[in-house]
Amino acid sequence: MIEQAIWGIGNIAGDGPRIRDIVIAAGAVNPIADLLDQVTTGQSFTRNASWTLSNFCRGRPAPDIEKVKRCLPTLARVLMENDQEDIIGDICWAMSYFSDNGKTAIPLILACGILPRIVQLLEHPTLAIAVSCLRTIGNVLTGDDS
Repeated sequence: MIEQAIWGIGNIAGDGPRIRDIVIAAGAVNPIADLLDQVTTGQSFTRNASWTLSNFCRGRPAPDIEKVKRCLPTLARVLMENDQEDIIGDICWAMSYFSDNGKTAIPLILACGILPRIVQLLEHPTLAIAVSCLRTIGNVLTGDDS
């Protein structure tokens, strides 16, 4: 039941930035990230919860980084522990969108230690995964000198 509710929330948040921001403001980020932190990777729950968290990071205008930064360590852990294409694809695109937030996002991405995995995934045979990783790296490189 919890998994279906999370999937439903992900669908709602994926309908567009205005609705996504309403879902985020309602407090959906922390409980979903907390639940995902408690499961072993590879389950369908991991797929649905990581997809939902990735939907919170997507869209233009970008979400308030302070309200979605809790997604980052959870998505980073799942990405580093997982090789399922659909899961890593969603997370890599989330990182790409998250990194679009510029100088505020870059230190958060570096702090979660995900960059080596992103670099590794540049060689992924699925073009969409490689492209999202390239966008993330490009966004990090356009930050300040530090």
